[in-house]
Amino acid sequence: MKKKWQKVCALFLATVLTCCLLTSCGPKKVSSLRLEGIEREADLHQRQTVTLVVEPAGAVLDKIQLISTDETVLTITRGDTHESGKDVTQLNCVIESKMEGEASVYAQTEDGSVKSEEILIQVVDREKLAQRQQNAEAVESAILAIGEVTLDRADAIAQARSLYDNSATDVLVLVGNYNLLVEAEQTLSLKQEEERARLAAEEEKRIAAEKEAAAQKAAQEQRQKEQKQAESKKPSQNNSSSTPSSSTDQKPPRVIQIACYLTESDGLFHLQESCNGNPYDPFYGPSGSRYEGEQKIRSTGRGQEDGV
Repeated sequence: MKKKWQKVCALFLATVLTCCLLTSCGPKKVSSLRLEGIEREADLHQRQTVTLVVEPAGAVLDKIQLISTDETVLTITRGDTHESGKDVTQLNCVIESKMEGEASVYAQTEDGSVKSEEILIQVVDREKLAQRQQNAEAVESAILAIGEVTLDRADAIAQARSLYDNSATDVLVLVGNYNLLVEAEQTLSLKQEEERARLAAEEEKRIAAEKEAAAQKAAQEQRQKEQKQAESKKPSQNNSSSTPSSSTDQKPPRVIQIACYLTESDGLFHLQESCNGNPYDPFYGPSGSRYEGEQKIRSTGRGQEDGV
């Protein structure tokens, strides 16, 4: 009986030991996943090798998934080697950048019960980025060149605005002094409005002055016209001088007795040089002209110059 129990106990211990050995040698369940060594900003077409740390050591790696949220931007794949330590297993992975943009990468178990932290990676074309930065610096320089805002800086402000508006969106996000351009435009607008008001006031003054000058000229011309009309109504000095006058400075017609000096021939009277031995005495007409010799006079023997 005693021997029988010894056999039973030995068989039980062997079974337990076998189970323990089988359990210790079997696959382990993943308890933790962690990605290390990732560059969060990657160049276009760049390949970077990263490490996936798996806990515990000896855990099954075949069931681990490597995921990219946008495989058009970048991909993550398992590498060729891994190292197992006392507590963890390190698996090499490769991340390859495909195009500019951003995507997140992470690792998880097949059932999703264990998942690593998601890491966001920005993929940029560094050559294009350098060009964008250069373009952005050109915009910033144009804005700084405005300086103090005056009316004569309108062209500089317009050039800066045109350069900014014609730049690509990925350039504009790199411009750091855009607020200065906005402030300059606002200040210029106020100054231009003030200048327009000043010019409008000056124009009103000019128009008023022109109207006043025109009114004064018209009034002067009217006065001159009225003066000429008044002068034209007055008798002229020539007309008054040609009219016979009884003033003392005008000699009256001189009438003389010359009958004895006359002889008649063909209806005309001719003066003789003497009469009864007396010589002929010339006489003056109303105009003061001296007449001598033969004169046409009235047949009465009393005569005066024609026209009196």
